[in-house]
Amino acid sequence: MPTLDTILEVASRRLPSEGIPVLLVGGFAVNYYGFTRFTLDADFLIVAEHAAQVRRVVADAGFINIITKENMMRCSAPSCPLRADFLYTDAQTMHRLLPRAEEADIRGYALKVPSLRDLLGMKIFALHQAPTARLPKDLADIAWLGVLNALDIEKDIRPLCTQFGSPALLDMIKAEMEKLSEEE
Repeated sequence: MPTLDTILEVASRRLPSEGIPVLLVGGFAVNYYGFTRFTLDADFLIVAEHAAQVRRVVADAGFINIITKENMMRCSAPSCPLRADFLYTDAQTMHRLLPRAEEADIRGYALKVPSLRDLLGMKIFALHQAPTARLPKDLADIAWLGVLNALDIEKDIRPLCTQFGSPALLDMIKAEMEKLSEEE
């Protein structure tokens, strides 16, 4: 019966032993950088070309509900309250992210988490691409991570919004960070 530990074991041991690099992203990565929030899934970033191998490994680990979409694979099992989402990227992007990744201990499993800057870039990109769906969760994640990690809007956030977002998104993040800073 798959559990959260099964998901983490697959990502930290089984996939790397098959030569598949994995980054923990999403809510668990946000939690790693200091903003604790509840999450119902464990999100991982993999190279798209490895999707068939990942599908085989998660099936071997007991995940029976595996849905493949254009840019991700969702895995779940009736006995496991959490699902695992494997988001696809290209090899070049993964090659840029891995050297900057942090080593994280999540429940005793050694996982790589994108650098804070890279995680924020991913969140800004996702929010920019799908604002209606992503706004409540990603805006809060970005703003809290910015405040909790004492990031500077101009030095740290503006370059990410220039590269992955928009001036309007920068204004929203700035307003949210200022509001959170006033509340602390």
